[in-house]
Amino acid sequence: MISNSLIKLNFNSIREYLIWFYIKRIKRIIPALFICVLVVTFVSISFVDAFDKNIIRTGVASLLGLSNLYQIRIGNDYFGLNSKANVFTHTWSLGIEEQFYFLFPVILFVLIKYNKNIIYYLALFLGFSLVVFFVLFHFNKIVQYFFPLSRFWEILAGAIAFFLSNKHRSPKISYLEKVRTYLYFLCIISCFFLSTDLFLV
Repeated sequence: MISNSLIKLNFNSIREYLIWFYIKRIKRIIPALFICVLVVTFVSISFVDAFDKNIIRTGVASLLGLSNLYQIRIGNDYFGLNSKANVFTHTWSLGIEEQFYFLFPVILFVLIKYNKNIIYYLALFLGFSLVVFFVLFHFNKIVQYFFPLSRFWEILAGAIAFFLSNKHRSPKISYLEKVRTYLYFLCIISCFFLSTDLFLV
């Protein structure tokens, strides 16, 4: 849906393009999130016995779109017992999303402006993110889980699926570029069937 709205925009200035998009995102997310954080914090202080200052800090970080990074900082294992006591642990995914959409409009604007093969370049970014995902798996699972670069591939897969649709193909792409794009995309998909031992150093 967001890719669809971005592709339809017709701004000549990247500044106008980004201001419009970011203001729209803030209006859509922050009011409801602020009320949620306020209410949940009050309830937690009143009823949670093991209330910790990290709970409030995670909630504040979520308002800034940084909840996932804060949870890396405090070493919060999503599947560990400590995460169950933090009522804002789930906001990590909102942080990933906001960090992705902080960068994605810029990338898309540049690709459209210079008439580039959108699918091909998004697939490159997806491939890089997937490599980071597999590498971090063997070094630090907490970082792997919350780190934006190891999670962007999931959102990029949806964006690529949108642009692969018949209705929204990238313009003026040669046959060779199309073949190269699809082959590269198949290579990315094949990564899911490889043993993670291949990424061990």
